Amino acid sequence: MDLDTLYKGKPTIVGDREYNDTKYYVAPFIDMMSKYTDKFIIKAERPNQMTRDEKDNIDVTYNRVWVQAVMPEDHCVVDHDEVVSMLYGIDGNRPVVKFYRGLVNRACTNLCVFQPQWLNVQKFMGGKDIDYSIVKPILESTDMTSKQIPLMKNQFIAKDEVADKMGEWIDSSFRLTYNGQKLSQTVILNGYKSMFINQKSRYFIPENREVSMFEIYNALTQQLTDQDDFRNRFEQTMLVGSVLNV
Repeated sequence: MDLDTLYKGKPTIVGDREYNDTKYYVAPFIDMMSKYTDKFIIKAERPNQMTRDEKDNIDVTYNRVWVQAVMPEDHCVVDHDEVVSMLYGIDGNRPVVKFYRGLVNRACTNLCVFQPQWLNVQKFMGGKDIDYSIVKPILESTDMTSKQIPLMKNQFIAKDEVADKMGEWIDSSFRLTYNGQKLSQTVILNGYKSMFINQKSRYFIPENREVSMFEIYNALTQQLTDQDDFRNRFEQTMLVGSVLNV
C-alpha cells in the first residue's frame, strides 16, 4: 500500500470513540521520520463492513494501520534493516497506538527485537491523544539488538538437542507473558516442522548438520510474519527471544 491510498482513510466512530481520518494520525509520524528516510512500508486493515455512497464510492476506513520507516543504509546491521514503526488499532476492547524500533531481516522480512525499551504503548481513545515525542528517545536509545544477531549465528546445537529443548520452549510459552501477550505453541511447533519435517521449507535443515540459534529464531519469527494480524508483532517477537532464551 502507498501513502496516498492510506491517506484516503476516512474518520470513523467505534462505540463511543470518535476517530479522525487516517492522515490526521499518520502524517505527523511520516513528517518526523522523513527527516531520516523516504522509504516506508505500509499495511492497513479495513473493517469487515464498509459504506457505499450514492455515486458508488466506498468510504474507506482503516481499523489497523502499520507504518514502518526503513532507515538509511548506514543503519543496516548484519543484513538487517533498522525500522522505526507506528502501529495503531482502533477495533476491539483495547484501542492502542504503538511506536517501536526494530531490525528487519532482509532475506525474509522477519522482525528482530530484544529490547523492551524500544516499544512504547499508548491508549488510543481518539481525538488528539497521541504522544509522538516518544519517538525521539526510542531512536536515541542504545542498540544492543545488533550485538545479539552475531551471537545467535555462532551458537549451534545438534538436531536431537533441538528436539529435547522443544518441551522447554513450549513450557516457557505457557508461562511467559509480555505486555499482556503470550506466544502460541503453534508458532513453536510450526517452526520446528519448517526446520525438520517440511523439506520444501527455506528453513529445512539437512540430516547430520547442526542448527544455529539464528536459524531457529527465524524459523519461529517467520510464523509471525506469515500471520495477517500485525497488532502485537513486537510483543510476539520479543517472546520468541525469551522462549528460546537468547
